[in-house]
Amino acid sequence: MVNVYESSRAAEEAWDDDSTHPKIVARVKYNEDLDQLWDGCNFTSGNVGMHKGIAQLPDGRFVIIIGSQWIGSSPYAYLVTPAEALHEILENRREELLEVFPSLLEIYKEKYIPLSPLLKYLVTGEKEFTKEA
Repeated sequence: MVNVYESSRAAEEAWDDDSTHPKIVARVKYNEDLDQLWDGCNFTSGNVGMHKGIAQLPDGRFVIIIGSQWIGSSPYAYLVTPAEALHEILENRREELLEVFPSLLEIYKEKYIPLSPLLKYLVTGEKEFTKEA
């Protein structure tokens, strides 16, 4: 299990000897679901030996998990907004994860697959266009 902190900064401070030990807000199961880059030996996310995952808490909040293969490092996680979670999925080219997180799929559809005014009218009844006489 991985400790979840309020922010990435708080998570980084948790490993600083001089820190005030930021509050752990939850714990999640470790995963590397956002990894997509094959470096010849491992799937990674970002730098060599670095891994990234995503999870959703029971209350609906999203979490980014950071892991490393480097000796002495421990995985940590931090809360993100739904928009930030979606950005991580898209940035890491893991669109298939949108099926796992339906609320992010809805945001994706609204933001990246907008309906034409006519189709929106037919689906929702909202008028965004006027017909000139």
